Amino acid sequence: MKLITDEEITAEKKERSSYATKTALGEKLVAIRERIVASGAHLLTWEEIEKEVAARRGGRENNRL
Repeated sequence: MKLITDEEITAEKKERSSYATKTALGEKLVAIRERIVASGAHLLTWEEIEKEVAARRGGRENNRL
């Protein structure tokens, strides 16, 4: 996995106009999400996230986050 540089974050921030973050971590997370969306990859729904977490925890699907 390639780390995102501050310059890349700044460049992507300039392209983004509808969402403002409050922290550097927020900026990195939004930049990562935008790259995923741009790649055409499928974003998980909350239900899919819960199933993924349950599977990683040993199959306990009824636990809510």
